[in-house]
Amino acid sequence: MYKLTSDLEKNKLLAEKKEFKETVQKKKQQSKQMVDALENFYKNMVGMLKDKIENERFERKIAQ
Repeated sequence: MYKLTSDLEKNKLLAEKKEFKETVQKKKQQSKQMVDALENFYKNMVGMLKDKIENERFERKIAQ
């Protein structure tokens, strides 16, 4: 009887531990995805600004 209760508690604790690890892993993955998305956003913004500056320089050369 006691062994059965002990085994049930042990299994419950192991399941909770596994669930906790999975939750932590999901949060890490979400954080990484968010950082990657922000990096891509700012890389795109910088690229667009570079293109705009190049176009303005080109147009100024043509205007001269």
